[in-house]
Amino acid sequence: PAPGSVEALDELHTSKSYETLYEHLAARDDAAELHLAWRFARAHHDLADSLPEADKGRKEALLRAGLAVAEAALARAEEGDAESALCHKWVGILLGALGTYLPTKEKVANSFRIRDALQTAAEMRPADGSVQLALGEWCFKVAGIGWVEANAAKLLFGQAPESTYAEALDYYERAWERKPSKKAAYKASLACDKLSRGADSAAWRTRALELPGAGAADAEIDRLAAAAR
Repeated sequence: PAPGSVEALDELHTSKSYETLYEHLAARDDAAELHLAWRFARAHHDLADSLPEADKGRKEALLRAGLAVAEAALARAEEGDAESALCHKWVGILLGALGTYLPTKEKVANSFRIRDALQTAAEMRPADGSVQLALGEWCFKVAGIGWVEANAAKLLFGQAPESTYAEALDYYERAWERKPSKKAAYKASLACDKLSRGADSAAWRTRALELPGAGAADAEIDRLAAAAR
């Protein structure tokens, strides 16, 4: 592909060259164009996800900046078109990832927005495994919501978000069916653990370990999956 073309950018994404992809898009004058904006938002997320846990400051800054890119793109997108679906997707995924760094009240306030954005994306992109994976993440987090967060949600919205580990597992399995990944398999194992399905959990961990990986995030999943055996 020609340097700087969408095809070249997508090759960088496929090869998990996240830092290079981020730098390419950050240097472009046309990065606000919709077909590049959602890719730039994705690059923020993927780069943040690839950083070690110790680099929390940069991870949070990348997620916040990526969310701003995705929200600005969504505001410009024409509702119902393909680019709009991808903007909804990355707003939902980035909001979800940012929850780790937010106080309870803000995290709870975002939970319904995350669900709505991802459900909209799923309806428009039914074959997209990463949307199913993100919905699984939402369900898993909500299924384990603590008393403080549940009560904060009731005070703010009159109700708390609801889900189950079984629902999370269903989404992780759908993600795997659409595009097998270490993350989908490992997350499915965690949901099986919560459901006391030890044999199924072990099978999912084996699937995670058997898939070829690339980059620090996959290496971390391998480490966690191996340690849980």
